[in-house]
Parts: sequence; structure tokens; C-alpha cells
Amino acid sequence: MKVTVLARENPFATQRMGGLWYRWPEGFRMDKLLVEWRAQNCYGAIVAPCGSGKTTLLDAIEQRFQQEGIFSERIEMKRGEGWFGLQQWKQIISAWRNKRVILLDGAEQLWGGRVMFWGWRKLSGPKLLITSHEELLLPTIYVAQTSALLLRELVQAMAAEVEMSDEEWESLYRRHECNLRLCLLELYDRYAAGEFSVGARLNRGI
Repeated sequence: MKVTVLARENPFATQRMGGLWYRWPEGFRMDKLLVEWRAQNCYGAIVAPCGSGKTTLLDAIEQRFQQEGIFSERIEMKRGEGWFGLQQWKQIISAWRNKRVILLDGAEQLWGGRVMFWGWRKLSGPKLLITSHEELLLPTIYVAQTSALLLRELVQAMAAEVEMSDEEWESLYRRHECNLRLCLLELYDRYAAGEFSVGARLNRGI
């Protein structure tokens, strides 16, 4: 008899993914990123491949700004949008008038983004921190990287131990071209299908 796993009981459910904190590489921390950003007159880019946690990182930066009393406007570009909509322009104008920082997620979606960001700096536009899949005409202050080891650490944080060999972890990671989000989604489907179980120890902070 096939056992049905409720979505909320799946250790790889979306809400658990959203609760993971960003894992910094050894020797790099938030303070260093912000020092680099301020050294560039508060214009900078976080470059990261798809599914590497850049949105999670931007969440952490936004929280840090709030703790420091720095006001910001968060703008998220969706796939295929291509340009700012009315609400997004209102946010940009508000940031300019009120001297707020713009946190722009998904800048690679913008048509002509390279020219726009070059002009943004030349015109001394609002302070800006973007995430992008590629380098644009803003100083790159941090390049995010992923690995099969990082994938395994995230899974341990979500669901304790999953019985997989080192080769299986590497294969999963390579199969999804280093996209950690897609790796976790595959594990969600495989767990729901009953292909494997996980340890009883769950991270209550997730």
C-alpha cells in the first residue's frame, strides 16, 4: 500500500526551504560584503547562479539594514518582466526622494541593464545593491558559489540525515547544474514518492 505524505510533513517543503539561513563561505561574512559595498559608494552587485541562495542572502542584508536603521526599498524582478512596472518606478522615485537604498533582486531580467546601471552611477542615483546571474556595469562585491557539500549541509539542516553516498550527492548536484533549489525540489518529490526516509531529528529552527 502506497503511503501518502502530506506536503506540510515533507521535510523538503517550500516553507522549510524559505527558513534556511545563508551559508557564507569560509573567511567571508556579512560585514566584509557591506564594507566592499560602501567602498564603492554604496553601488554594488551580488553575482550568483540560479538556485544559489541569492534571494536568501538579500533577505539577510535587508534584515541587517533594518537593525542598523537603514531604510530600503525591495524590488524583485520576475522572469520575463524585462522592465520596471508602475509600482516599481514609484519605489525607485520614493527611494531617490527619501535617500533609501534600493535592493534589486533579479537584475539580469532587465533589458539594457548594463547601460542603465552605468547611467545610474553617473547620475548619482539612489544607493543600490543588486543580485544578478551575470556581471553588470556595477562593481561586483560578492560572487556566490555552491557545491555538493553545501547541498548536503542544507539537507542536514532541513531533515537530518539522508542515506546517500558521496557519489549520489555529487550526481544530484551535477544533474541540476549546481542549482541547489532544483536539487531540493527533486528530494521533495522523491521523499513524497517514498523512495527514502530521513532521520527523526528535525531542525526546529527551520
